[in-house]
Amino acid sequence: MNIDIDDAKRAGEALDVAKERIARAAQVATIVELSTSISHEIVQPLSAVVANARAALNWLSRESPNIDRAKSAIEGILRDGMAVGNVMHEMRRLFKQQEPNRSTIQMNDLIVQVLKVLEPDLRDRNIVVSLNLSTELPNTEADAIQIQQVLLNLARNASEAVLERASSQKEIKIRTLFSDHEVTVEVEDSGFGIVTPERIFEAFFTSKDEGLGVGLSISRSIAEAHGGALVATNLEDGGARFSLTLPRSFSPTEMV
Repeated sequence: MNIDIDDAKRAGEALDVAKERIARAAQVATIVELSTSISHEIVQPLSAVVANARAALNWLSRESPNIDRAKSAIEGILRDGMAVGNVMHEMRRLFKQQEPNRSTIQMNDLIVQVLKVLEPDLRDRNIVVSLNLSTELPNTEADAIQIQQVLLNLARNASEAVLERASSQKEIKIRTLFSDHEVTVEVEDSGFGIVTPERIFEAFFTSKDEGLGVGLSISRSIAEAHGGALVATNLEDGGARFSLTLPRSFSPTEMV
């Protein structure tokens, strides 16, 4: 009996040690994932800041300075600089596992803002964006900055997917729709589709040659923190669709 008790005690202690090691490994993985995501999300706005700064300097250095063009470039610097600060702030909130800073947002407006940020890159790549935004789309209660980051990630992934397929028509489709309880954004690309859709949201899994594949993992975490979901499916004629769903808001008259 004593031997059995000692064995059980040692097994329990070994189990506790194993649990502690797993917990530490999970913490390290989370830190790495968030750090990589932060780096990924701030590279583009920082690159835009440098590009706009050079443009502003060029416009002002001419014999006849173009003040309007320089002003527009400086406004871009301010916008992208604030975007970097917002990303850092919201990633810090995620790391601390704080509740999203919710406010009433209009998903259509966020989509338009995201496309303005991506417009230069999409134009350079000859990518066409087809919009089908519901004119009666209800509002939703969410953290605008976090959801904007999710939409940016989905749009960037879609643009990279269409470039992988040799086709004259490089198109991304974005639509919004709603049901009695949800608001949904669908982002479709005309790429090759997802090889392993069941693993696409796993942290550190990626089908790309570069990167660690943390963007979609973080994006799904943000969606779920808002009581929503992010799912991916392959389309029959090629390409993939990512669907972001969030709970819709109700006006006082709708709640009666």
